[in-house]
This record gives sequence, C-alpha cells and structure tokens, in this order.
Amino acid sequence: MELGILSILRDEEHNLASFFKFLESIESSFVFDSIVYSFYENDSSDKTRDVLSGWLKTRHAYLSVDDFNESPFASFSQDKLRTQRLARCRNIALEPLLNSTLPWLLIVDADISLSLNNVLELFRWKFKYRFSSMMCASSVQNVPDIFGHFPYSYYDSWALRDLYGYGGISFAENPFTHPLDRWRWQARLPVSVSSAFGGLALVDLGIVRKFNQYWNGDCGCEHWSFCESARQFAPVYACPTVMPRVVHPSPIPTWCQDYPQSIYNLLSIRHQEFCASLNISSHCLGVFS
Repeated sequence: MELGILSILRDEEHNLASFFKFLESIESSFVFDSIVYSFYENDSSDKTRDVLSGWLKTRHAYLSVDDFNESPFASFSQDKLRTQRLARCRNIALEPLLNSTLPWLLIVDADISLSLNNVLELFRWKFKYRFSSMMCASSVQNVPDIFGHFPYSYYDSWALRDLYGYGGISFAENPFTHPLDRWRWQARLPVSVSSAFGGLALVDLGIVRKFNQYWNGDCGCEHWSFCESARQFAPVYACPTVMPRVVHPSPIPTWCQDYPQSIYNLLSIRHQEFCASLNISSHCLGVFS
C-alpha cells in the first residue's frame, strides 16, 4: 500500500523530534510499501527549514519553501488572511502528490502528539465505511470538558461542521449538538459531517483528483471547502476513537462562567426540536448531555 503524507510547517523546530518519530513509526510498520512526503515551510525564525530539509534528504519527498516576511498569526485567529494563507500553503504541498499514482493521502499537523495507532485506526474505519471520502481524527486538548465528565475536550471545533449547519461545541468532549450525532459519538462510532479535520485526516487521493479538490480560505476555515468538495462523492466522517493530543502550555485556555449553562440550554433546545420532529415526548429519549 502506498501513502502520501502532507504537512505545512512554521517555527516547528521544538516539535520536529516527536513529529519525525511519528513518521518513522509509519515507515517501520511494514504496512506501507512506499511513502511520499510533501511538506511546505514558510518564514520560520528557528531552524525548522534546515532540520526538515536534512531529514527529507534520504526520503522520497517534496519540500516547498517561501518567505513572505510576515509575522505569524495568533494560533486561534480566524483572520481571513490567515485562512487564505493556510489554504495556499496546503494547496502548494498537495500539487506534487496529485501528479502521482498514490491512492491515499494523510494530512498531518506537526504540532500535535500523534501515534501509528491513530493512522491505523483511520484506515480501519475507512475500510469499514468503504463509501466514504475522508476520515478525520478528533484531537483532544488538555482543557477539561465543560460538563465535568472528562479531563479533556475536543480541540478542532472551528473546522467541525455538522450536516445541519451547526459548528462544533468548544471545550466539550462531545462536540455535537444534534441528538443523533451525540449518540453516535457516545457509542464511539464515526459521525458523518459537513466538515472536520482534527489534526490528522485520511483522504482518498483518487477523489481529490476527480473532483479537483483544494482548500479555500476565502469564507472561513479552509477545511470547510476541502470537505465540501470531498462530499460530492461520499461522506466525510469524524472519528471519536482517533484522539491525537494537543497540550497547551500554562495557562491553558478556559471559558467564561456562564458558558456551560448556555451550551446546556442549546442542547436542550436541539433535543426538544428533535423529539418534536418525531412527535414524541422529550422524556422518552432520556438525558441528552
């Protein structure tokens, strides 16, 4: 089995040792006959470019670099210029892989804690849900769940969009608002979504080529458009059993005092709407949170 791996990097020198360890675990797994890397780096103020270039020298790889002389955006910025830049970087890294015959593409963020098992689990779900275009991980962060059920919460809530047009819940272990999605998530089953990423995603490259699939950051998160193109062929899934870790340095992000109650109220409304659509009492379906 052949695999393409795509990543974009900036100022990641402190993360490269763990990133390379993850990639080398894929190489030594004997699951893949060949691996082709396509990385994009820009404007690093540390030694990311040199270290990355050195590691790739002995591998089948493409490395694109740019210098825009721009200050980095804040990590959680939703600035249009940032999403446009991210989309452009990902598209440049994608281009060499489109000209290959590779069947699979793994899209990876270098700044999260990943394991070989995360990759194998994505493939397991892909082969089980064969009529699918994209399987996305569900990275968790060291921020407690707002309801107090877990010591962690779902990380990539901005990229997440459900099939009903709602975004993901920030700082919740279960990021969905629709009861059916929440139940699938609690059962640890993949949830069909409009968009997701989660720091690690497995894509059928044949679909990417066929539907001219690219990232576009003009109207929000760049993953929204990429997933929309993928869904022209088959569903995109968020996988609750694939949980890479994001570790925030202290002080960790937090929420305002009223936020958990506002989310609880929102879930209550979604629950009642769903029950009304089935013409049944909301009490028949039990607790929703």
